[in-house]
Amino acid sequence: MKKSNRIVKKLLALGIVLSLTVGVQAEKGQEYERAVTAARTTAWKAITEGKGSGFAVAVMDRGKLVFSEGMGVRDRALNLPVESRTRFNIGSTSKMFTTVAVLLLVDEGKLLLDAPVVSYLPEFKMRDPRHRDITVRMLFNHSSGLPGTSFAMGYAQTGNAHQLLLDTLAHENLKHAPGELSTYCNDGFTLAELLVEKMSEQTFPAFLQKRILDPLGMHDTGLSVGELDAGTDLANFYDAKSAKKLPVEVAEVHGAGGLSSTVEDLCRFGNSFTPYGKQLLSDSSMKELRTPQPAKFAQSLRHRSVFSSFGWDYSNLTPFDSSGLQILAKGGNTPGYSTNLQVLPDQGLVIAMNISGNASGESLTRPILLGLLEDRGLTKPAADAAVRPPLAQPVPTDLDRFQGVYIGEAAASPVMLAVSPDRKSVTLTALPANGDKPGPALVTYSYNDGLLIEPSGKSAYLVSVDDRAYLVATPSRAIDAPSIYAADWLSLQRVDKLEKPGEMPDLMAGERWFLRNAPTFVAAPWVDFFLTPVAYEGLPGYLEFQGIKKVESPTYASIAATHFRDQSELELQRRGAETWASVANFLFSSTPPTRIGPGRNQAVIASQGYNEWLELPHGGLVTLDIPKGARAIVLTPAKAVVFDSIVDSGQLYAPAGALVFCAGPAGSRFVVS
Repeated sequence: MKKSNRIVKKLLALGIVLSLTVGVQAEKGQEYERAVTAARTTAWKAITEGKGSGFAVAVMDRGKLVFSEGMGVRDRALNLPVESRTRFNIGSTSKMFTTVAVLLLVDEGKLLLDAPVVSYLPEFKMRDPRHRDITVRMLFNHSSGLPGTSFAMGYAQTGNAHQLLLDTLAHENLKHAPGELSTYCNDGFTLAELLVEKMSEQTFPAFLQKRILDPLGMHDTGLSVGELDAGTDLANFYDAKSAKKLPVEVAEVHGAGGLSSTVEDLCRFGNSFTPYGKQLLSDSSMKELRTPQPAKFAQSLRHRSVFSSFGWDYSNLTPFDSSGLQILAKGGNTPGYSTNLQVLPDQGLVIAMNISGNASGESLTRPILLGLLEDRGLTKPAADAAVRPPLAQPVPTDLDRFQGVYIGEAAASPVMLAVSPDRKSVTLTALPANGDKPGPALVTYSYNDGLLIEPSGKSAYLVSVDDRAYLVATPSRAIDAPSIYAADWLSLQRVDKLEKPGEMPDLMAGERWFLRNAPTFVAAPWVDFFLTPVAYEGLPGYLEFQGIKKVESPTYASIAATHFRDQSELELQRRGAETWASVANFLFSSTPPTRIGPGRNQAVIASQGYNEWLELPHGGLVTLDIPKGARAIVLTPAKAVVFDSIVDSGQLYAPAGALVFCAGPAGSRFVVS
């Protein structure tokens, strides 16, 4: 080993990239050859396609770590490779640590899963009285109805994530009734983190360390990478377009998505859910973890719904479940990292994957899973079979009742769903915005036996639940290959036609609304720096302002996309002579930026600490003098970031109409020349 280390040091000194670092390497011809080949192939494909700079993967079989490798680099400038103990932020995979923490308290009799959250956290308040019906269980199958996400990723610690959540929720309403359906929700897990602290009388990280990490021998798991001590072996994130190294991420909502770990530690954690690892939970809690827990809405779907398990993204997966294989999986994504953890509890198999990039961890892990199953003789590779395209049938008149305007994740703007006059197709057409002319159909479906089929072969169906209409994407094997989750996804919901549409004239009077309360350390990809209100022809009483909203009064608009993640209400507030817009935990104002010209220009952060904005009416070379502890970002009129003082310095060329965002402590003076 000493000779090997000397060789490694010499290679590093010569600047030779060690692009593959071995942790536990399966030898050629061993029983894990297919899994290893899939892991390496997948990793290098992801790296060469620009999905990330560093990749790590590990496989555990019946308690033994049988494969662990790092690929790519964790630091380009220092030419340091990713290793098996390199730390990555694991995003929402952190939710499973919160899940186990709460179940530990359930096992001790300190919490009841079906008790209201407010019975333990009376400080949890909302405008909507239905929040008192949210149970602890609903936080874990995403059926609470909470609006979504009340935090922003950043590059520094604040210490106020919990209070920010409580303050934000205090003036919000639920999207839907508790228990109605499962819609992915980060805030539910931050509430669960608060539950752990309240009932254990410890900080959440301290509880994890004592009750989970230490017992499982997880010495490389804990706070997010931006909170770790200097010198920790961690993977840096590089912007795919600019190749710039961004500051290490801080995610203070540890329970929802703020932990970091290594692939080997994640395997140790996953192994605790198998008979081959140290058991942390009682049999009854393990049963909860392994039992699907669909909400009421799932009864109306054709197949399994996503996010309707206890903490996991899914606790069974088609077609493997038909062979008696249960697969538990949880992924995680932040702006800079992606993770996936897969566990086959009965077979004692665990796969963990980390990448320093924003990618689909589920897609990257699936080939490794298939290879591992084949190595173990648990499945045979499916033969590619030709499938005859289904014959188009006339659209039945029963589908006419589903026509109307829809919104949701499957469309960037409201769309009109209509049956063609000849009854040969169903189309989705974007509604014109702000006086634009109607465009061509975005999607044209043919019809066959209840399914709407795109030319690509993707399929969907229409369903009515409680007199509301929905478009659901479905992985029908008769039509197309199953989706990566092999589950039904709610794609669009129809919005109500309003008899008396409301208006918000003060909002629509502002051509652009500018963010005013962003902290200096916020991760730029996480926020909208400025917004333009949009009204759509054919949808009176609704507008788009960080999501589609239904106007209830001249100063308030409610959530319209009630069945989708990360929604927010809108309130207009008077602040002196100005009108400001409050959306979740962000504030916007329509006050135009200060227009600046040649020479020396200034912007000063006032005593309230709100962000200031400048506008460059003409393009030119710009020099920014930014005070210590402050931050400036230059954006094009199309919102593209061309300069960010957190990673950039020196002179830049700013196009005509460029905007300068200024954030910093009160009294910070920015000079733009």
